[in-house]
Amino acid sequence: MAKMALGLLSLVTAAPASTPISAGRWEVSIQMKEALFDGRRNDNPTPARKPHVICLATKDAAKGPGLAFSDASLCRVLKSNVKDGAFSFETECKAVESDDVIVTRSHGRYSADSYVGTSTSLQRRKGKEIEMRSRMEAKRVGEC
Repeated sequence: MAKMALGLLSLVTAAPASTPISAGRWEVSIQMKEALFDGRRNDNPTPARKPHVICLATKDAAKGPGLAFSDASLCRVLKSNVKDGAFSFETECKAVESDDVIVTRSHGRYSADSYVGTSTSLQRRKGKEIEMRSRMEAKRVGEC
């Protein structure tokens, strides 16, 4: 789940952003807010996880918010809009742990030193639907 979520964070845009993000050391946090299994709510919420720490090089920061943070080899961008510090996107990804396909819609805001957004992902597994809602945050915490 964490690998998939980090992959989702990595796909904000495939084109350079109108407001660049800064190179440096970033803390990235993703927390699942809600999961629905075939329309039924999961009553076991996921606790907040310790942030991932990533060193973002200048060449990677130039890719724009999100795409810079991770390898996007498992996903393709279906729709993307990045303008004036706001983003929205839709992706289709292959799940890391199976052959399932995950479609994700996300939106949020970013600046040179921070990022916050929400995403809704739909995964079909063995004829069942799993819908996940997550909150993503990232902040620059210094130099690498």
